[in-house]
Amino acid sequence: MAREDLTGFIMYYAENVPAKGRIDFLDNIASFSNAETIPEFEETLIDKISDLKDEVKTRCESIEDGSFYDENEWNYYDDEEPDYFSYEQKEEMEEYFNQADSFFLSGELVEACSIYKELYSIFNNEDSFYGLDESSIDIEYRETKARYLRCIYETSNPAERAKNLLKKIDIQAPLSDYRYDVYENGDPLLVDIEDAKLEELPGKREFLIDWIELVTGYGTDRANILLLEAVYVKDGIDGVQELARKWKGRQPGGYIFWINILKDQKDWNKVIDTAREASSVITFNYLRGVIAREMINAGKILQIKITLKGSKPPIWRNGSTRLPCGKESLPS
Repeated sequence: MAREDLTGFIMYYAENVPAKGRIDFLDNIASFSNAETIPEFEETLIDKISDLKDEVKTRCESIEDGSFYDENEWNYYDDEEPDYFSYEQKEEMEEYFNQADSFFLSGELVEACSIYKELYSIFNNEDSFYGLDESSIDIEYRETKARYLRCIYETSNPAERAKNLLKKIDIQAPLSDYRYDVYENGDPLLVDIEDAKLEELPGKREFLIDWIELVTGYGTDRANILLLEAVYVKDGIDGVQELARKWKGRQPGGYIFWINILKDQKDWNKVIDTAREASSVITFNYLRGVIAREMINAGKILQIKITLKGSKPPIWRNGSTRLPCGKESLPS
């Protein structure tokens, strides 16, 4: 609604409010005026971000060629190395990300996508320079990136969704320090993209078929996790089990992913069985240690004495060498 129309609308109702009710009427108007409003998209916003990108690039270049130090009387010995982003540039960029989030949360995905795209072009993609990354600024990186990817997903032609998402999801990104930890890493997974909105991904079943075909064969740790995640959503734990046994020790993340699912479902007997199977095919010592700990922890929960390979046969508290039974089978 135009400002003139809104003013006329308020004046009309104000004139018809009884005198004794005008204070409440004005209080209501004030409360509405303080409410968060849907932002108005302007092309100049993209221009402003583009200008900011040029300013950041100029600053980076001046730091690299040494002119920054002369222009700012920077002491090589007493001062810390300057940041590639100035404080003002960080604040400006954070504000633009906030505006993009506002568009996203109000359902204006096309506009949000345009802003996110321009902002992310400053960082680690084909337009980046000097290895800048989002850790330099104060944003919720994983959630914000998930929102951008959700915009790409929903604004793409269904036949192009998987391909367009793959271009921006960063298939080469490292996982956490634990290498095969599925959840404790910075870059979003499909579950984050879906959780970015209350509604599930539209056309998810068809997308997963295309997505699995695209990410299969990349071979990076992150690609393997994205593939396992998609297979689990599409085919359940049976699909993950099949993939883990196909990969064996060549890509041991399959067994780690499988064990994590069983842990979430608290099926401790199957955690032990799967961990024993994994330890027989995985040779990487660190991962064998991770798997052994999972097996021992599951044994503690079941009050079972776990003996690792090469030791004496396991003895349970009841004197038996058989695992307790009675657990229901996992849903497929």
